[in-house]
Amino acid sequence: MKRLSTIITVVLVLAIAGFVGRGMLHRGDYKVATGAETDPASAFTDGRANLVGATFYSAWCSACAVLDPKLRAVVPGFEGRAVEFTKFDFSIGQPEKLTDKAAALGIKTVYLQNKGATGFMALIDRRNEQIVEMISMRDSKDDIRNKIEAAIKTVSKPLEETVL
Repeated sequence: MKRLSTIITVVLVLAIAGFVGRGMLHRGDYKVATGAETDPASAFTDGRANLVGATFYSAWCSACAVLDPKLRAVVPGFEGRAVEFTKFDFSIGQPEKLTDKAAALGIKTVYLQNKGATGFMALIDRRNEQIVEMISMRDSKDDIRNKIEAAIKTVSKPLEETVL
């Protein structure tokens, strides 16, 4: 009986967190890297990084709880690199401001295709709104670093070379 009450308590806390603003379990946006210290100029178009790392997150998502600390450890290492990181937090539903945020980032199509799904980061080529790579809770920190590095190389190529 005690185990059941513990489970119910945990579920209630997570549910309440999802309804209260950004939620008590929300850990905020990732630091956004700007500029380029080591990446080629071809990794940028019109002064913006071609690559966007968009995390689809929610406070109640168990996969997010596993992935988020890994991303928090890896993302700062890409400061000054040709990738822009963002987080779409669905803890309180799917507010219109998230669609506006995606449009401003140039990834609205990918956002709308994945709206409401959580527990992953999509590495998106902003030029054609194609997902280059997916990062999930199963990836180690080294896997995440390697996937981001490979995606930067991919989006540094002329667009016609990246099409399969």
